[in-house]
Amino acid sequence: MGGYNGLGMHSFLTILRTFPSHFKNFLFVTVGVIDYDEFKGEEEILKLKRRTVECLEKYVLWARSIGLYAEERHLVGPIW
Repeated sequence: MGGYNGLGMHSFLTILRTFPSHFKNFLFVTVGVIDYDEFKGEEEILKLKRRTVECLEKYVLWARSIGLYAEERHLVGPIW
C-alpha cells in the first residue's frame, strides 16, 4: 500500500467486488523507503516508521470492521 488514500481503498474495494466472497484473509504490505529527503536524522526516520505503521493499521482496522481477517507487514530501510 502506498498510503491510506482513495487509490488504496478503491483497489481494495475492487478486489472485493471482482471476487465476491472469495477472499477472506488480507495481508497489507508496504515498504518505507529512506531516501535523501528522509535521511535527515534519526527523528525523521522514526517519523517515517510511524507513518508507515499508522497507514497499514488503518487498512487492517477497516478490513476487520467489515468482517475480514487482516494483518500488516512493513519494512523501513534504505534503497540499495
